[in-house]
Amino acid sequence: LYGDLYFLEPETQSDQRRQVLIINTDPEAPYYLDVFRSRRRDGADKTHDYFYHNIGQDFSLNLPLQPTEELAFAGGHLYAYSYLWNKHSA
Repeated sequence: LYGDLYFLEPETQSDQRRQVLIINTDPEAPYYLDVFRSRRRDGADKTHDYFYHNIGQDFSLNLPLQPTEELAFAGGHLYAYSYLWNKHSA
C-alpha cells in the first residue's frame, strides 16, 4: 500500500477514502491501482464524483464527443471542473 488517505467532505458529510497501490509485476512496467470510496453518513447516497488530475497538457480518447457546458458539481460550489476548458462529453 503506497497511500491510504481519509477525508470528511464537509458539504455532504461524506466519508471519503482513497487507497493507492503500486503493483510491481514487472520491474520495468509497474502499474498503479487507485481505489476511491465515498459514503454519506446519513445514507442518502446518490453520486460521488472523483476528479482525477495529474501533470500533463493533453488527454485524448477515441470516442465520439460533443461540446458541453454541463460538467459541474454541487450547484457550482465545488470548482474542480472549472480548471477545464473546451469541455466535451460522450
